[in-house]
Amino acid sequence: MKHIEILSRNKAKSFSAMKNIPSCVIVSINSDDGIPNRFFNNPQIKAVTHFTFNDVEDGNDSITEEQVNQISDFVKRWIDKVDTIVVHCDAGVSRSAGIGAAIMKWANGDDSKVFNDGTFCPNMRCYRLMLNALMIDMTDEEINEKFNRNIEAWKQVNDID
Repeated sequence: MKHIEILSRNKAKSFSAMKNIPSCVIVSINSDDGIPNRFFNNPQIKAVTHFTFNDVEDGNDSITEEQVNQISDFVKRWIDKVDTIVVHCDAGVSRSAGIGAAIMKWANGDDSKVFNDGTFCPNMRCYRLMLNALMIDMTDEEINEKFNRNIEAWKQVNDID
């Protein structure tokens, strides 16, 4: 089973400074108005790829098919060469969770770690496009069920009825 780590911008930078991390690659997601994240020079980090798009479900500043294809190619190139794939965005909640969940589904056949955890709120555009790029067939009904399950988990975490 491949380990996929979903982190915030700050946690990803801290992760890169740790001495005993597993061999990894990083998918770094940045907002249009932000500065790309910089990581510590750590020999366990084999490669980093940077992307810039906002946390929106549609519009010109959302993730593009070209970007998910680039992420897919990056992940496929490294999946058998590292122990961990780190995906981060500003908060580590939405864009990185959508991308990370799709990678989990592709690599491990299971993305429940994201959709059953109310601390995540996956960007469903990121998730759907990434599934397509990784050639994972899933019906709209299956995707909506995951989304609804995540909303219920979010309500529990935030104590909302």
